[in-house]
Amino acid sequence: MTDFLGYVVRQSLAGREDEIKEYTVAVEALGKGAGFDPQQSSSVRTLAGRVRKGLADYYADEGGRDRLVISLPKGRYAPAYETRDIFPASSEAGLPGRQSPSKRPCIAVLPITINDDALPAEAADTVGRRISDALTLFRDLDVVSPIITGNIMRNFGDYEHVREKTKADYLLTGIAGRLDNGVQIQMALSDSLSHRQVWTRTFSNKDAGNTDTELEQEIVEATAGCIGGMTGAAARLWPRSAPSEEDECSVYDAMRAYTEIFQEIPSAGLFNKSAKSLRAALRHEPRNPTLLAMLADTCLSGYGLGVYHDPETPAKVGDLLAQAFLTGADDPFTLFMHGYYHMVVGNFALAEKMLEKSVALNPYDVFCTGLCGHALALLGRFDRGLAILEKGRELNPFFLTYNYFPYYLSKLRSGEYQQALDLADQFHIPGFFWSPLMRAVALALLGRGEEARKDFQSVVELLPDFEERAGFYVGFLVVPDDLRELFRKGLLEAGGMEPDFNRDYSSRPPAGA
Repeated sequence: MTDFLGYVVRQSLAGREDEIKEYTVAVEALGKGAGFDPQQSSSVRTLAGRVRKGLADYYADEGGRDRLVISLPKGRYAPAYETRDIFPASSEAGLPGRQSPSKRPCIAVLPITINDDALPAEAADTVGRRISDALTLFRDLDVVSPIITGNIMRNFGDYEHVREKTKADYLLTGIAGRLDNGVQIQMALSDSLSHRQVWTRTFSNKDAGNTDTELEQEIVEATAGCIGGMTGAAARLWPRSAPSEEDECSVYDAMRAYTEIFQEIPSAGLFNKSAKSLRAALRHEPRNPTLLAMLADTCLSGYGLGVYHDPETPAKVGDLLAQAFLTGADDPFTLFMHGYYHMVVGNFALAEKMLEKSVALNPYDVFCTGLCGHALALLGRFDRGLAILEKGRELNPFFLTYNYFPYYLSKLRSGEYQQALDLADQFHIPGFFWSPLMRAVALALLGRGEEARKDFQSVVELLPDFEERAGFYVGFLVVPDDLRELFRKGLLEAGGMEPDFNRDYSSRPPAGA
């Protein structure tokens, strides 16, 4: 079946569809003799039926997320091609010369070019396929494999034909060369239209102990980690769409509106924009699990940070997550959000299980695994949580400011209050009450009461009901009892008040709501 399909695809891409006949398939692809008689043997027709069914089964199952669909129409041997959108977009007009930015970006992975026999061809092919497989784990990317792009390059010889035939927005290329004592491979991601390089990294095995297998794994992890996910290079540089109606929003733009919460100053405006965008996108895709989980997080985090005041929010979030789980039991973000939700409502063992499962599903997604590592640290599993965050920083240097928070908690727990204060300064997000709150607690524990009191006043100015609901706001993110005790001591010194972590804050909305 592989020989049959490879032959007809190569002939088709080379523009020789009229030469794809039953006889030529038998002789040139299947090794039949020149005396093969289609009238006497149905072997090619039988195999074509098997290939046709195999393709249909593949795209109905494991290939269900492939952007490029190959089929074999009945009555012919030449294949047909179709590109599809897994998350259909709304009807925004695209940018000139490029597909609509409301669609997810498509990356074409090209075979690695080998110079000076630096690498066996089989090894280069393996690296390319593994990178393609890793990128396919990201639900916010469409990926064209190096098998397809390699066929196009062999028949046409240039990148322009790859872009034209795959409709790819980015091209991922690699070049392998020799070093005096090893191999060097440079990976690069380029815009397929402008040819502008948007990401590059060079890898080598010249260091002692770095085996070919370790080099391969490093290339796959770092390339996928830096490109994929909502903080990867492809998403950060992807153009925004301009909705034609106020309440219209594409799935991809809604996801990016959600991630802005983590990249800018958390504010009511950002949370409301995220919620509005996600609800608009859900009108197009009401069963999309990632959208449902992101809306759940927008509501739950907004509630815990004082943006929303509805005491029924946790129950409503539970309903959203129940819907998400129906279609997203294997979606990493849905599993993260389940873990986060169960952490908030006190089901710690289930929370940990969900978070670990999310990390296992796509370890290359720095954004999602970072959220999981963050949550695991909040549960008190600092070794595991911070190890996940460190791995993410290694793969993708784009480090979100809010991720300094679990490092801060770790230093508080170990009694390293000056280091905690330094991390609070790195966390610094102007206008966000947690910034002066972190400083106030660290300063109080250092015995610097006057400075602590100034920061505490900043907390109250930013969040007027903090003194009344301190136990809720602190307890929402600080789970271990020993850390809560440190916050109690710090706030007693900084603000002359003690947070009540045992009070039921859901009984009424906060003052002024």
